[in-house]
Amino acid sequence: MTTKATMPKKTKPAKKASPAKKAKPAKKTTKKAVKKTVKPVKKTAKKTVKKTVKKATKTAKKNVKKTAKKVSKKVVKTVNKKPVAKKKIITPEIKTQDKYKIKFHIGGYGAENCVTSLNDTQIKYWKKKYKKDSYDAQQELKDHLWNYDYDSEIPETHFGKWYDQDSIVHAERAYYTEGTRLVINVFKNDQEIEEIEIDVTDDKIKKEFYDEFVINKKNDKGQAYLYTHSSDRGMYSYGEFELPEGQNFDVSKISLNIGRIIDDRFVWGIIYDGEYLDDEGCYDSTGKGFYAEIHFF
Repeated sequence: MTTKATMPKKTKPAKKASPAKKAKPAKKTTKKAVKKTVKPVKKTAKKTVKKTVKKATKTAKKNVKKTAKKVSKKVVKTVNKKPVAKKKIITPEIKTQDKYKIKFHIGGYGAENCVTSLNDTQIKYWKKKYKKDSYDAQQELKDHLWNYDYDSEIPETHFGKWYDQDSIVHAERAYYTEGTRLVINVFKNDQEIEEIEIDVTDDKIKKEFYDEFVINKKNDKGQAYLYTHSSDRGMYSYGEFELPEGQNFDVSKISLNIGRIIDDRFVWGIIYDGEYLDDEGCYDSTGKGFYAEIHFF
């Protein structure tokens, strides 16, 4: 038995792929669309900006009017206020760039004072003189001390010129008494801007009292002291004080140093804010008299 061989079937060749079609260029529609959307946005933005600007200007004008009214009311109030009476003591306002200086003077009666002790010969001589006739003794003492000529010899019983008799005290000071004035001159950049006068006995001014020379009767038995003073009226200078930068002048910082010689009290020095200002002497003075006395114990 014979078998026929079967032949394989022919397969069709695969179709060639068709080439991809080229993409067509985009139409000019995007530009128009952008223009259409941008225009209304611009218009609305302009409108909103105008509205906000108008509102801002309106509110600003209202605020300006309100503040102007308030300021005008304050000005009217200050103008209508009653003027404040000026104080006697003016404290100047201090600026850091300005220099302030205070000068102190004492005006009134004062004296140049001297105290010395007597030796035994002098004590014996003048005790007899005063016992015999105190008036004649006083005149002799005064004439000798005031009119002594340096060319002549000094007897052992006498002294010489009065202002040389200062082995214990020699000072020129204003009396601490009612009527003596403390004069304060305030200077700004070396120009006087204020003058203040206060009586030295006024309670506004603090005082410190002490004894410069006082005779102690118990300890000075057998001793004798010559006390001379030439009185005058004038101005006694006590120096100046420069205020620290930015500090005001304050009367409460003044303190007077009151010294006593036997029975008389004098303004010995001025203290301002803790700084001591000593007497610098009397100027513009008028002599009023001379006095001398011997104190025996």
